[in-house]
Amino acid sequence: MCGIAGILGREQWEPIDRLPLERLCHSLYHRGPDYQDIWSQPGIGLIHTRLSIIDLNPRSHQPMVNPENDQVIVFNGEIYNYLELRSELETLGYHFQTFSDTEVILKAYAHWREACLSRFNGMWAFAIYDPKTGSLFCSRDRYGVKPFVYGFNDQNQFVFASEHKALCSAFKEFRAINRDMMRDTLNEGMSFTPYQETLYQRVFHLLPGHWIHLTPGDTEEAIKQSVKTGSWVQV
Repeated sequence: MCGIAGILGREQWEPIDRLPLERLCHSLYHRGPDYQDIWSQPGIGLIHTRLSIIDLNPRSHQPMVNPENDQVIVFNGEIYNYLELRSELETLGYHFQTFSDTEVILKAYAHWREACLSRFNGMWAFAIYDPKTGSLFCSRDRYGVKPFVYGFNDQNQFVFASEHKALCSAFKEFRAINRDMMRDTLNEGMSFTPYQETLYQRVFHLLPGHWIHLTPGDTEEAIKQSVKTGSWVQV
């Protein structure tokens, strides 16, 4: 279990406040007590708290940067077939600096883009930032084993995390209870049907088997629409 979180600015060169990044990181410490780090530059801030499982060497710490194209990933989960994918990517000319499944995701996305998702056998929630375009690509596994929640804060920045309470700790606007969702949950109970809404107003689940591709300047409504169409498996 690891923790991921991040803030994407409205514009690629928008300064990102350090304080909410630190609050996000602190609130996710229990998910990754082995190592915590914040990577940021204008327009983006990414957080990872690590529970070391594969490749215990510090070279596999995250956020991890792909030196070939400067893309950055934060990842929670495990790709079971990463060794097979690594071998395939090596035959395609890719070189690896770690023995982690994290780096395999980075190289797979660099080569296959969104199509890489259908090649993964595992459980995951991850976000990959591309500094050349200022875009952020987020994905969640087929069954939603790994959590991913997101929303737009009062500055209209896209923010995401592994847990609701991380967003609540960093932004007061995400603390209001979604009373309609709470009423329905108490009346009907939870089911296996995935809900995009959560028990908090303005906070949403990235549904199992879905992805989001954000670019600077995207509106909240545009993102909601892209989530609806961003399914890569039949769910």
